[in-house]
Amino acid sequence: MIKKMVRLIARYLIPLLGIVLLMMFLLGFFRKDVIKGGRAPIPHKWATGLPSTSAVIEEIPLVQEATGTVAPEYKVTVAARITGHILKIDAAAGRYFKKGEIIAILDSSEIKTKIAQLKQALNKAKAILELAQSDYNRDKPLFEQKAIPAVEFDHTTAALRTAQAEVNRLKNAIKEAKVQLSYTVVKSPISGRVIDRIANVGDLAVPGKPLCTMYDEHHLWIEAEVPEDIATHIKLGDELSYEIEALNSKDRGKVVEIVPGENPATRTEIIRIRISHGKNVIPGMFSRVNLIVGKEKRVLIPANTVVKTGQLTTVDVIQNGEVFKRTVQLGRKVNDKYIVLSGLSGGEKLVIQKSPFETEVERGGIK
Repeated sequence: MIKKMVRLIARYLIPLLGIVLLMMFLLGFFRKDVIKGGRAPIPHKWATGLPSTSAVIEEIPLVQEATGTVAPEYKVTVAARITGHILKIDAAAGRYFKKGEIIAILDSSEIKTKIAQLKQALNKAKAILELAQSDYNRDKPLFEQKAIPAVEFDHTTAALRTAQAEVNRLKNAIKEAKVQLSYTVVKSPISGRVIDRIANVGDLAVPGKPLCTMYDEHHLWIEAEVPEDIATHIKLGDELSYEIEALNSKDRGKVVEIVPGENPATRTEIIRIRISHGKNVIPGMFSRVNLIVGKEKRVLIPANTVVKTGQLTTVDVIQNGEVFKRTVQLGRKVNDKYIVLSGLSGGEKLVIQKSPFETEVERGGIK
């Protein structure tokens, strides 16, 4: 019986006792340096002498966002004017060309050969013209003296005119061939950047067949899709604010085109807003356009009252002479103030901070 009890104790009680001792050790019962839990008083911060301002309720424009894309206002297709094999083309995508700068060179050997042949023919025609002119100079006084018949002098005159016409024809043919020779050097029609190169060395260039496409980086606009109920209130010349997300840049631009008709699938219309030139702005960038659709009353606070602590955005509120920290959620910026989405109801007295959080708020993506 005693042996059985010893076995039970060894089997159950000793492991249980070990677990209890381990838990006591983890809870710090055997450590002398453990600080006992408790409550520490939060020190009061008094508002005396602190600069302050107030959260106000103001009527502001009601804004709705529309998505858009940066696009070139002028898109140019570069093509050859004559047929010829491409010997050289430097139109790499993204490369900038000044107006008149060489983009491609075509094979000009056939045209140069043609010019050489025309020049030889012109020399012969000039010799014939000199002979015809000599005959004319000889026969004219004889005809006037009635020493030769009129028929003979008519033949001399016709030969002179034919020779002169042939010289003129060959001169014009050489001019035309030289113009064609100039077309073997394809130059940039604008100052702009290449969007895409379509042709390569060895390809046969044909009039109307694109070699590359270009855009003028000084003339860009945003094509934005606007809901049909809002588009009816937008007019040419209206100035709208926009944001290009990739560059974290904001500006304003004028509506220069409103595309007639709408997309039946999305019930939107396209408006085009001319934007200011920026060296980093390129076609295809995503943008947002702010559309004013009415007015609303919202709580606004100055940017210099906002404090960022970790992931929290707070303001210091003054109540009964004491300062209390309050968490707020901010919306978009209106001039030098921010819309308060939650945390304040308007009329609160706020402490003006020495280091305003304005830059951090803008970079943090508050909407």
